[in-house]
Amino acid sequence: RLLSDAELAIVDYVRETYGSVPAGELGKMTKVMNPEIDCWGGNLRADTGLDAYDRMTAEYQEMAKRAASITDEELRRHSLLVVNLEDAVA
Repeated sequence: RLLSDAELAIVDYVRETYGSVPAGELGKMTKVMNPEIDCWGGNLRADTGLDAYDRMTAEYQEMAKRAASITDEELRRHSLLVVNLEDAVA
C-alpha cells in the first residue's frame, strides 16, 4: 500500500525534524516526549529462548509472520534503486 499525501507529509516532517538525531539519543527523546508513561523497559538483552516468540502479543506475531512471508521479488518490486548512498539518506 502506498502512503497517502498526508502520511507522506508526516514522514517528511519526522525525517526533517529528527533525522539528524543520533540513534542512541532517540530513546531519551521518546521518554521526554511521553511523560505520561511512568515505566519504561530497561534495555535488557533480548530473550531468544524457544518460547520467546510465543510471549509476543498477537499483533506483533501477525506482523512478524507478514514480514517473514515477503519475498525478495516483492521487496525489489516495492523498493527504489539506490545508486548513491547520499540519495538514500537525503
